[in-house]
Amino acid sequence: MAPFKRLFPVFALMACLFLAGLVSPFASDLPDGLERAASDLGFMEKETAGLNVTAVAPDYAFPNASNKGLAGLFGALSALAVGAGAGYLMASKARK
Repeated sequence: MAPFKRLFPVFALMACLFLAGLVSPFASDLPDGLERAASDLGFMEKETAGLNVTAVAPDYAFPNASNKGLAGLFGALSALAVGAGAGYLMASKARK
């Protein structure tokens, strides 16, 4: 039973990345709920007025790449990195 407990996070990560790369290309091009509400209420155009903000993968696509799977993999890895970093910081704080 012990080897399964050790390998489960590895298999879970592989499944997550596989699904992120496989399912992301089927994401809808329609606006999500927040974008739709902002458009309906008329403040969508004001969201970046006066700001010089660029996104790494705007609208879940990388510039000059039509593959949404790449953006899905990047998003999954980014979420994993943020979660692991937060967990590390909390664990190190608890040890002190």
